[in-house]
Amino acid sequence: MKKLLIATAALAMVAGTAQAQSSVTVYGIIDTGYNSVKNVTNADVRTTTNQIRTNGEASTSRFGVRGSEDLGGGLKANFVIESAVGNTNANNTASFTNFGDRAFWAGIESKDMGELRIGFQDSFVRTNWLTHDQLAAANVAGNLAHDAAGPANGSASTAANVAAGSHTTRNTAINYLSPRMNGVQLSLGAMISEVDASNANKVKTGSGSQAGLSYVSGKLSASVAYAEATTAVNASAATGLFVGGASDVAVSTTNLGAAAVSAQNTKTKDTGAGASYDFGVAKVGYIYNKRELNNSAAATDWATNVDRTSHALSASVPVGAKTVLRAGYGFGELRQGAASNYNADIKGMQAAVNYNLSKRTTAYGIYGEETREINATSKAKNTEYSVGVRHSF
Repeated sequence: MKKLLIATAALAMVAGTAQAQSSVTVYGIIDTGYNSVKNVTNADVRTTTNQIRTNGEASTSRFGVRGSEDLGGGLKANFVIESAVGNTNANNTASFTNFGDRAFWAGIESKDMGELRIGFQDSFVRTNWLTHDQLAAANVAGNLAHDAAGPANGSASTAANVAAGSHTTRNTAINYLSPRMNGVQLSLGAMISEVDASNANKVKTGSGSQAGLSYVSGKLSASVAYAEATTAVNASAATGLFVGGASDVAVSTTNLGAAAVSAQNTKTKDTGAGASYDFGVAKVGYIYNKRELNNSAAATDWATNVDRTSHALSASVPVGAKTVLRAGYGFGELRQGAASNYNADIKGMQAAVNYNLSKRTTAYGIYGEETREINATSKAKNTEYSVGVRHSF
């Protein structure tokens, strides 16, 4: 009996050791509140939207699972799966927008050699933004380092926009992150997405590369990042379908064969840089973002060329043990069209107050506004405020 007890205890110790070498954590954010948006387009079309939202104003509501396993010899296996949740459907009810739409990657990490990650993850330009933004990436108008969505024509309801996301981008990539040595870390990545069939066109959908460099020393943090990607389709002629077994009888209709395809070649370049410093009484940050997009055969002139630049200054100030004040100001420009016939100067501001009810629960209020002066002849404006509660777990 005594031997049996000793053996059972030994097995329990081994099982406990094995379990300690592998860990899985469920985490997330629930952010709900009242939101009000007022848009005035350059055509003086006014729209006001008031609603209760569940997909986050101070932070995007999300649900995630991350894990790590000790492989021995200084190696670890890591993974992250993260999804946005909230009222993104027509019924204004909570739902998963897409499982793994914020992160879906696995990797191997070495203490001495760095980490290799494969899958859907933040671009290095996005990481640069998140590192230095003192506005906490709130989903409210006025943060020009955040804003990168919306249509690109002059009747757009959003005041500051560009044809596609840039610094807010995530992509499917193979990324390498070096160990941090003397405060310096190097990041390199490749995005590969293309099809080359013998009887079809070669198609690229976002193939490219990215690189980043960051430096951390005490209260100072600084980083730069660059990414470029190509979406391309080779030109091809229309094809018909032979019927009746005779090669001289060709029938080509709208339902048979394939239509001609025009060559498309869109190249996107994103550049990001930033720095932040913690003075104790306040933490301040600066972020620079630039997107260059060129489409050699766009369907509309608006999408032919895009050149958007933004500068953003932000600060967070703790007041007492529970309150944090945040404020920011940004300015930039958007040049769009083959002849740059759409020119907009953009300005934005944002102010917020967070009251920490606990380590995990925060009540907040945020106000922001953006203005866009278009071709020096018209203006558009977007104002927004939100009050709500955010809980992290």
